[in-house]
Amino acid sequence: MRKFLSVIAVLLMVSALFLPSPVRAATADKGITPPAEEEKAFEGRAQTMAVTNGFFIKSAKRFGLKLKSPDASGYLKKAEEASDKAGVHMKAREFTSAVEDFSASTHYAIQAIVIYKNAQTSAIRDAALREQADVKAGRDKKTKAGLTLKRLTEVETFVQAATRLLKEREEPFVMEKLKAVQELYNSAKTSLSAGLDDLALENATKAYKLATDTVIEIKTARAEIITFPKPRTGDDTAAYNYEWRRNDTYSFFASQIISDPDKETKKLLRSADEKKDEAMNAGKDGDLKKGVEAFKTSTEFFMEAIKGSVK
Repeated sequence: MRKFLSVIAVLLMVSALFLPSPVRAATADKGITPPAEEEKAFEGRAQTMAVTNGFFIKSAKRFGLKLKSPDASGYLKKAEEASDKAGVHMKAREFTSAVEDFSASTHYAIQAIVIYKNAQTSAIRDAALREQADVKAGRDKKTKAGLTLKRLTEVETFVQAATRLLKEREEPFVMEKLKAVQELYNSAKTSLSAGLDDLALENATKAYKLATDTVIEIKTARAEIITFPKPRTGDDTAAYNYEWRRNDTYSFFASQIISDPDKETKKLLRSADEKKDEAMNAGKDGDLKKGVEAFKTSTEFFMEAIKGSVK
């Protein structure tokens, strides 16, 4: 009898090894993915993001060879540091952390590209201003007056753009600059009416430069890296708002980087907008999980469009 009970005890001990652990059973009952399985699920995503991240860092470096910008260089350095951290996580098979670092790195790299593109725009504008200086040095009164009027029209366009941006969010430093632009604009018009063509052109040119700088400054400031915390797991509202703001940021990046989209890029941007609309509608209907996925897809489309424009 004692021998029989010993055999039963051994069998019970062995069978216990094949039963699910309390933790695994609990997580399975609650529909929670065990940590190891979650890491495995993120592996493919991390590998894809590594390729995308490498592309954007390489593109930012290419811009940096042609244009000098301390701000852009700073973001590029942050992008490289975050990418290095992601690489360490990849080697340790910590794919969830790798995804977060690759995401941050890509964001920094694209921010650098936006600033480089704005610097490129400024360089083109400065070349135009030098050309105007050559005209100013000439003695053609008609050409000077015509150029002044053209420049004043351009100032009006940039002031309207800045005013439109201010409706979204007021910024005191911008109001001061726009006031200075308006004073130069009025002075140029007064000088032109008085026949003081040289002074009119000079003030119109100053107003144009200040107006364009102001718009670029607003747009660059609004593309700063988002520093709000990641949403807590299980908080659908926080996740929805997080992806919404992230999507808005990449939509802005696309508007700054893509100037003359080809057919494929237009298709990607259209798809991004359609998915964004889908996400917004899902949010209105209360289906936040669907909205989160739609925002993510929209953001991916924006990133692909940007990618195609900086090749």
